[in-house]
Amino acid sequence: FKIDLNGKKFAWQGVALLPFIDESRLLKAIESVYPQLNSDEITRNTRGSDILCFSNKHQLYSNLSSIYSKQDSVKPMPMDPTISDKLIGFVSKDPKFIPESTFRSPLIEKNMPDITVDRSLSVFYHLPAKTANNAHKSILLRNVRMDSPVLGWEDHEWIRSVNLVNF
Repeated sequence: FKIDLNGKKFAWQGVALLPFIDESRLLKAIESVYPQLNSDEITRNTRGSDILCFSNKHQLYSNLSSIYSKQDSVKPMPMDPTISDKLIGFVSKDPKFIPESTFRSPLIEKNMPDITVDRSLSVFYHLPAKTANNAHKSILLRNVRMDSPVLGWEDHEWIRSVNLVNF
């Protein structure tokens, strides 16, 4: 099957595109089910926000915790690449997160306890807008010298063993 990597690096992270499934027909068939979904199911079935989580020991913690001050700031705060290991973009308040509150365990049936003083920080992460100046171009650099493709003895043995298994 073809694999849709959707920006991922490795095939195991992709989604197998099954040739016997007609996407438009499938989407049309499930349209009638959507009105029956409850609010939790609708939330799980939509693309959510990207979230960054930090320990209180992380260098960004004190900087980003200012988002949760008493002021209601709707405007996303820019990341400082000099202290974020060159992570750029913007962060904003996660409305469901309350700093230093109790984190309720989602694993009640496994008897996992709540975290009574959650010392982490959760923020929504927003990528910077793509512009002509910051668009990534996947190209070889000028004057690059490519090595000749060479198979080693191990490669030949691996190919031979795979072919033996297939017979």
